[in-house]
Amino acid sequence: MIANQLRNRWSASFLALFSGFLLFGSSSLADESQAATSEVSYTKQIEPIFRNNCQGCHQPAKAHGEYVMTDFERLLAAGESGDAAIVPGKPDESYLMAQIEVVDGEASMPKKDKPLHASEIELIREWIQQGAKNDSPPAATQFNAENPPVYSRPPVITAIDFSP
Repeated sequence: MIANQLRNRWSASFLALFSGFLLFGSSSLADESQAATSEVSYTKQIEPIFRNNCQGCHQPAKAHGEYVMTDFERLLAAGESGDAAIVPGKPDESYLMAQIEVVDGEASMPKKDKPLHASEIELIREWIQQGAKNDSPPAATQFNAENPPVYSRPPVITAIDFSP
């Protein structure tokens, strides 16, 4: 009798544990499918790829191919080719995709480095397909000679160094 009770408890525990694994596994699959269809972030996913692989040559100081990738508006524009680098919603019409896609183990860009990983290329393609949205936080106000800061109170002076 005690053996039957233990067997029944063990069976119930095993069934509960097995059901938990099934539920966890199905929710994990649901999470993966949701992640696959979630929106790609320019700031968190795309910009780091560009910073690590592209912006060394495509920046205002160098601007190889007359193309700058450090400014979002210029990222969407055309370089010396005259073709729009990124056409939101149309990765197949985006010149950038033609430059980074690997053909026979080689890619046009980056020139002096190995091609981007297939997952990075697919992420960029998906971002363009989703509309190439800029989710960067708004830039802080730039102060310069034409746009000086306006103070509501006198600035705090923490130290003064002078000589007689």
